[in-house]
Amino acid sequence: MRVRGPLLTLAAVGVLAVVVFAVSLARTPAPAETANAAAPPPAATTPPEPPPPTTPPAPARDAVYVGHSSDNEMTVALAVSGEEAAAYLCDGDAVEAWLNGRVVGDTVELQGRNGARLTATLSDAAALGMTTVEDRVLPFSAAVAGPPAGIYEGRATVDGAANRIGWIVLPSGRQVGINNVAGQREPAPELDPRDIDGLEIEGVAGGAAHRRRRPGGAAVTDPERTRSRAAAPARAETAPAAVPWRTVVVPVAVGAAVAVVLGVYGRVHIATGLSLDVPGFTGTLYVKAWLTTVAFVLALVQLGTALVMEGRIRLAVPNAPAVHRWSGRLAVLCTVPVAVHCLYALGFGLDDPRVLAHSLAGCLFYGAFVAKMLVLVRPGVPRWTVPVAGGVVFTALVALWLSSSFWVFTSIGFHL
Repeated sequence: MRVRGPLLTLAAVGVLAVVVFAVSLARTPAPAETANAAAPPPAATTPPEPPPPTTPPAPARDAVYVGHSSDNEMTVALAVSGEEAAAYLCDGDAVEAWLNGRVVGDTVELQGRNGARLTATLSDAAALGMTTVEDRVLPFSAAVAGPPAGIYEGRATVDGAANRIGWIVLPSGRQVGINNVAGQREPAPELDPRDIDGLEIEGVAGGAAHRRRRPGGAAVTDPERTRSRAAAPARAETAPAAVPWRTVVVPVAVGAAVAVVLGVYGRVHIATGLSLDVPGFTGTLYVKAWLTTVAFVLALVQLGTALVMEGRIRLAVPNAPAVHRWSGRLAVLCTVPVAVHCLYALGFGLDDPRVLAHSLAGCLFYGAFVAKMLVLVRPGVPRWTVPVAGGVVFTALVALWLSSSFWVFTSIGFHL
């Protein structure tokens, strides 16, 4: 069982990853060109087919979705009212775009100046899609929110210069916005959504002569993956001979290869922006945040049982070895849907330090997990290798949880 257990765990993780990936592929819409595949022309004697029946329009929506791009660089707010939609994107510094368009069924297609575009699929709880701004294509996700979160717009003329200010207010109260002064962009001044007419622009009171606001919010980002196992069954060593490095090098090399392959795939793969919808949750972001949190808690259980088995903590835990093994297995399995979504729908992010750290930690986590499982089945490995491998796995998981779930709960909101 010592050999079979880790291999079965690896197999279970691999099978679950393949299943989730296959489901993601099946749910990804085919490119538009494939829908127009050439068909043989009808014979001359065949009468033309009648037009397909008209699809009844989707029910009208009135909502605002607030979220972020996958790399967390751009904040996105999308307001929908009936068949019309508008959006505002900005990074709070120098990049912004205003877009307008229409709602067709459950999808929106918006356009703005300088080639800015946004397409998204809407649900009652979230919007998921792609946006193009300054020749960059970014997946984004956003969730519905209520006032005062939403889009705000201010216009004024100060010293002969036209000011146009855009704000996105998140459910947490945090604001992101840009003041465009005759084409020169700068961070927007602080806005009090309860008293927009009292806004001051460059010392001019009441400068917001025009404003636009819609309810909404509850930001989304990207979130991520999670955890594995710790611990070490005791190994007998017959003599303090030279360390058999080959027994360690092979698992480490395989784990490193897994980490590199995951990172390369996440970087070169074109992100699909596919959602991970689970009933009862606000949106994809919170599904991933809670799965990661469950894995993190299970990892703490495994760490605690490892310390109990090693005698570092004097506590009676019934059947501690079984609790140790299964808490680790379940922790890793919880991370698999999160990891597949991160790689397939969002990719490997480089532009934001938090997202970069999260991406690196995710690759390290799975590489270390594979290395540890292989170490467990190799005879003659040094006694310290399993605790070290488990420590790396646990450390990577902590980094994943801090850079995803903890960030979501503290900056966006603690809820399902």
